[in-house]
Amino acid sequence: NINIQNYEGKSALMFAIMLNQNNIVDLLLNNEKFDPNESNINLAFYISNSKQLLKCKSLDVNYIPLRNTNSFKVNNIVITKTPFIRSIIDNDLELFDLIVQHPSFIKYKTQIKNAILVALKFNKEKFIQKLLKLLEEFNIDVNSPIFDGDCLLIKAMMEDVNDKTITSILTCPNFNSKQSNFLNAFKLSYSYFSKQKDQKQSSINRSTSIEKIKIMDVLYEYDINHDHLIDLKGSSLLSDIYKYIFIDN
Repeated sequence: NINIQNYEGKSALMFAIMLNQNNIVDLLLNNEKFDPNESNINLAFYISNSKQLLKCKSLDVNYIPLRNTNSFKVNNIVITKTPFIRSIIDNDLELFDLIVQHPSFIKYKTQIKNAILVALKFNKEKFIQKLLKLLEEFNIDVNSPIFDGDCLLIKAMMEDVNDKTITSILTCPNFNSKQSNFLNAFKLSYSYFSKQKDQKQSSINRSTSIEKIKIMDVLYEYDINHDHLIDLKGSSLLSDIYKYIFIDN
C-alpha cells in the first residue's frame, strides 16, 4: 500500500517531499494506486509548499491543520502561515500564481486582506500589484476602510513601503483620493521629517529620507493631476525638508 501512514500520520509522499526526492514524488503521484487523501497530500503541501503537488487537482491549497501553531502577528492580527502567505514572505511569485490559479483556491475577503497586510509589512511590491487585481476581481473597494478602519493607502503609509507600492495603489482603476483620506496620507509622508526635526537627531538615514521624498512626490504629482486636495500655501513643509536634509544633517 503506497498510501499507508506511520503512527505520526506521515506517508511515503510526505517523506519523499521532506527528503527532496522529486523523482519519487512524481512516481507516487502518477501511480494508479495513489490516493491523495490516504497519503495526506494536503498536509504534505501545507508543510512543504511543494510545487509538484499542485499538479494534483484534488489538492486543497487552503488546508490548515487542526492543531496549527504556525502563525504570526501583523498589527496585532494573527495570520496563519499558509502556503499562500508563505509564498509572499518567501518572495516566490511562481508559487503565488500557481496557488491562486489552482481550482481549490478560495479567494475570500479575509484571506486577501491578510495577504495585503503581509505584503505591506515585508514591502513586497510585486505581490501588492497582484493582490490589488484580486481586490478588483472580488469587487472590494480599494477606498473602503477594510484595515481596522483605515483604507489601503493609509495602511500602506503606516508601513515602510516604497514609492512603487504607493503608485500601484494610486493607479488602481477604482482609486478615489477623496474617499481614501488622501490628505492624511500626504501628512503621514511628511511626518517622518517632522519626527526627525523634533527629535533633533544628529544622523540621518539618507536612503529612508530619499524614499520618503519620492513618496511625497508621487502623492503630490497625483494630486496635481486629479483633485487638488493638497494646499501648500503658507506651509513650511518644503523649507523644513530642505533645512533638515541640507543644513541640520
